[in-house]
Amino acid sequence: MLVVCNGAAKSGSTWLYNIVSNIADFRWPDSQFLSKSNTKHPTIKEIQLGAFLKTEGFQSQNFISKNHYGREQHRALLLSSPYTRIFDMCRDTRDVIVSSYYDECRRNGFSGSFGDYYWQTGRLLVESIGRYHKVWEGPHPQIFVTSYEALKTEFDDEVRKIGFFLGTEVGDEDLARIDEASNINSLRQSYQDDAQYNTRNNPFFRKGEIGDWKNHFDTKMVNDYEEIERNGIGKFDPIYLRTRIRQKLHRIFQ
Repeated sequence: MLVVCNGAAKSGSTWLYNIVSNIADFRWPDSQFLSKSNTKHPTIKEIQLGAFLKTEGFQSQNFISKNHYGREQHRALLLSSPYTRIFDMCRDTRDVIVSSYYDECRRNGFSGSFGDYYWQTGRLLVESIGRYHKVWEGPHPQIFVTSYEALKTEFDDEVRKIGFFLGTEVGDEDLARIDEASNINSLRQSYQDDAQYNTRNNPFFRKGEIGDWKNHFDTKMVNDYEEIERNGIGKFDPIYLRTRIRQKLHRIFQ
């Protein structure tokens, strides 16, 4: 069986991976299929997904991968095999935007305010994250949809459900062990020696709070966000157009 711990970027898929990987024993796919961007979890590269699913090993052994697969072809390819199980991790998009802002500061040295980030880039995530989740919505016996909020507020019940989906009973002692291995302090400690997740400056595992967006969004941002959720971003939206032009110029001159 191949288990994919999936989620839109900054939605908590790393946390989900660490929960799932402590519920049962899993192997990493062979290195030829994996991204080399980090050392802490396996990520099957998009271009290698089809090749991995043609191997026979995952039909008799349990493998795991942590990904951001968000296209219809990913869903179709994964569900073409009865030996796959996919988790989709949801999170309030407003909190995702806040987390993405701090990640942009950490990774790429963005020095502007949250407001600068929201109007330049963050608001574009509303539609893209919505499209991502539409790929995985709809009931299917091989897909389990969980959420950051459910794991924060009802951890024990949600982990038991995850275990049941995997065919594993999670007892009280297991819950304590899984919580200890996957809580934010443990993740900060275990990931601190990986350059991608370095926690010394502007940490990757920052706060993990539900509703932190309320400390960042002003009224104008809230109204804009709600308008995008209702009607999307129009193709002639001036901020959208400026951002796309700036991104295109950046790619050309880079």
